[in-house]
Amino acid sequence: MKRIFTLTVATLITVATVAQQPYKVYCALSARHSETSTTAISRVEIDYGQERLVRNYLVDESGKPLKLNSITAVANYMSKLGWELEDSYVVGEDIDRCVWIMSKYVNSDEEITDGFTTRWMLENNGPHSVK
Repeated sequence: MKRIFTLTVATLITVATVAQQPYKVYCALSARHSETSTTAISRVEIDYGQERLVRNYLVDESGKPLKLNSITAVANYMSKLGWELEDSYVVGEDIDRCVWIMSKYVNSDEEITDGFTTRWMLENNGPHSVK
């Protein structure tokens, strides 16, 4: 009886450990420069695999676009949330938009949006579902 109990507990622990193994997720950040400054960022859009990319820019708790002074400030902000830079590139002839591909490890899709809010999330009381 003791062996069966020990074997059952060991099996449950193994299953629970495998089920909660972190996996890597990605997001694409797209920063638009302010029209008045080549360094200031007017808003940062995020694509984390959500169904629709409507009003997907980062906002503060009052719903205003997150004010970040530079591209590096955006990277530092996301880094504090556990995201790591994978790649980056520029879109547009006049360096109109910078795009970063970032990643982090999560245990569930619900953790993808931990720490940030988008305009859509604020208006709809939660994140888009991820496909």
